[in-house]
Amino acid sequence: MKWASWLAMVAVSVALTQGCVRRGVNVTAVTPAVVAVAPPAVEPAAVAPEKSQIPAERLQIPQELETCAAHFRTIDTAIKKYEKEKGKLPDWLSDLVPAYLSNDTLFCPNDSEHKNAYLPDPNIPCSYSYEFCLIRYGDDAGALAGKTAQEWKKQQVKLFGPVVPLVRCHSHGELTLNLGLDGKIYVSPLNWETMFMPDYQTGMESKEK
Repeated sequence: MKWASWLAMVAVSVALTQGCVRRGVNVTAVTPAVVAVAPPAVEPAAVAPEKSQIPAERLQIPQELETCAAHFRTIDTAIKKYEKEKGKLPDWLSDLVPAYLSNDTLFCPNDSEHKNAYLPDPNIPCSYSYEFCLIRYGDDAGALAGKTAQEWKKQQVKLFGPVVPLVRCHSHGELTLNLGLDGKIYVSPLNWETMFMPDYQTGMESKEK
């Protein structure tokens, strides 16, 4: 074999070997180095889906409740702004007056005394029941004994999701108007829980993990 031909073959062999190395092909018996690969970034936890769906017909607000529904939209905006600025929910709706809304926004036209029967605001006239207030239930309250209304409602959120009422109006006969945590306004019976869970009993939410 001529020297020129032999040198050409050597050059081709070297070139092929270098090409394999560039492409990451193992051309020797040497164990390849272990390369530490960073784990993929952890995706943020997905927001839990709603546990309860409000029936479409319950989202249809009767004309006689429309004034309160309009008030609820204003209250919802005020609560969100308060929570953003203060880092927590208000203790009472009266905490929103006058910086976030006017007192008359808390008046139902069907309630001449402006005082709801369930969770009356201790500070100002208010027709609406604020379900996340800090009133504490007494020892005679059964499953709720010792809990604040807010603690109870937070437990209910785990069971029902954001349909749990934040504010309610009880001044329209058999229909109760609700402002859910998610901002949706809907009508329900007094015991709204049975609309989503017919066999609901107070205290069931405390078993939810």
